[in-house]
Amino acid sequence: MIKIKASTLTEVIVALVIISLVTGMFFTIIIKVGNYNRNRKYLLLNQQLLELVQEAKQYGYLDDETLDYEGYYIQKKVKPFKEIPGVWEITAEAFTTQNKKLMEHKAIIEYQILETE
Repeated sequence: MIKIKASTLTEVIVALVIISLVTGMFFTIIIKVGNYNRNRKYLLLNQQLLELVQEAKQYGYLDDETLDYEGYYIQKKVKPFKEIPGVWEITAEAFTTQNKKLMEHKAIIEYQILETE
């Protein structure tokens, strides 16, 4: 008859702790990589909203518009602010394709529209 050497309880617990730590670190890395890609998309989308508002401030693009951006769509709305001449409220919103609002930026700008003859 062959005897098999048994492990002590301490050895088994140490082995399980090591396996748990390695597995936990592996899943943490995978989750962070997934979050990074999602957060990167949101940062780029946020930057696009800010650029729309900035273009309206600098160049006077005061028209409502809807843009498609990497699977999302952005809607810019411009309206007069409290009936004050030359002051405009700009709202830029980002939506998913399922029409779920992700983020929004609002700005109030002063921009005089000159009448040409």
